[in-house]
Amino acid sequence: MPKKPIKVYFEVKNNGLFYYPLRETTDKLPHRLKLEGKWRLLNGNCVFDVNESYSTVFGQSISFSAKIEKASKNYIRFNILKRTTPKLRNRTSLQFNGRWKVDDCNNLVFEVQRTNSFDEFNLGNNWQVTKENNILLLYKRRFLKKEIISSFVLEGNWELGNNALNFVIENSNNSRLKFGLALTRNAIIFNKGKMDLTIGARKDSIKTISLYGRCKYLKDRIEFTATFGNQALTWIFKVNKRLSADKELIFELINGKNKPLGLQITFSKKIAAAGNLFMRAKIGEDKRMEAGLYLPF
Repeated sequence: MPKKPIKVYFEVKNNGLFYYPLRETTDKLPHRLKLEGKWRLLNGNCVFDVNESYSTVFGQSISFSAKIEKASKNYIRFNILKRTTPKLRNRTSLQFNGRWKVDDCNNLVFEVQRTNSFDEFNLGNNWQVTKENNILLLYKRRFLKKEIISSFVLEGNWELGNNALNFVIENSNNSRLKFGLALTRNAIIFNKGKMDLTIGARKDSIKTISLYGRCKYLKDRIEFTATFGNQALTWIFKVNKRLSADKELIFELINGKNKPLGLQITFSKKIAAAGNLFMRAKIGEDKRMEAGLYLPF
């Protein structure tokens, strides 16, 4: 169905879209109407897909040309083209309340809270970590006939948990973006001024990011110091080397409280008539990767 122009007022309240007709149209539609439908992003702009019962009047969707102005722990705010509200106030932004999450492809998703469900603003996975250890996301949006690259910063701090890297959004204790560590030998690599981590729950979505700080190498441990927000924190990784009963040399990363982080690398060499050399990486209790090369000794 082609879009039909209709001159009306729209207002967003509590994540819902309300219609206010002009005076000359009040005999056709209610004086104030809450539209039923669903929010999404299309080409970086806010789009409200209306339910079929409203499509004869409004078309299949209502679009707002918008740019992300600010994102926080429980809301996302868009800057829009100048509009006038029913009370003749200038409207320059739209704010949606909700929560953040990460999907299996490392896409950042903001869930717009509705009465009994959530709509999704999928912002993609073209994000990286800044030198200040915040998340910078780049996204494409269309304005008129031009394609524009826009960006926004999500501030917070990082935590290294069991099998996962968590980003705690600023001023929040429970709003976390959880990135699973990838099943790879090089899940964590220490460098001079940064620590590289490979994340991804699926093989086709593996992504390497860097946290910036200072690495210090000591006899039995590695210390990584970084600034998250206004706070400097030090992560201590103890390297536990031991020989198992099966002659396996195990390297295990342990935090400062002597608790394993779930990342383990195993090298095995057994002497026999037909010797073998194994390399095994293990993350957590259930995930494992094993490769073998048989060699004569």
